[in-house]
Amino acid sequence: PRRMVVDGPGAARPGRADVSSASLRLCRYAPETGDDAGEAPWSTCRPHADAAWLALAPIGDVPGLAFYDAARGAWVEPERGREGSLLVWTGLLLEAHDPAYRAAVHMVRRADRERVSAPLLLRGAPDSPDMRAVWKALQADDAAGARASLLADRELVS
Repeated sequence: PRRMVVDGPGAARPGRADVSSASLRLCRYAPETGDDAGEAPWSTCRPHADAAWLALAPIGDVPGLAFYDAARGAWVEPERGREGSLLVWTGLLLEAHDPAYRAAVHMVRRADRERVSAPLLLRGAPDSPDMRAVWKALQADDAAGARASLLADRELVS
């Protein structure tokens, strides 16, 4: 049986047989307070791209997720008015595999109410390819190294 592994900065380093090919994150964002005036527009979730092939998140009743649109040079908020829908976006693993797909840079903006989100990050199977090698290359901003690690498993690529 597999043991439960929590994904995050302080997580223990599990063996490859212990990890899942997906990560469901449960996120709670505190509401904005008067003390937040003059701070950055994001809450605890700064602009970033996810280490996943794809990410999915249900849209709740408190919008806040914003994606950077490089063509417009602006942040867009696709959640407004779409409660009950599902957002799907691309991650760093897909971009490393095929640069035609750019990883979606996103953040969570401050809101006047508590916000809860449950993004599902879809990652590669634990044994194919070596996701730790891919992750290290992505952390080093080495897209070519990440792509090489992804392509090392010939079953992944046709």
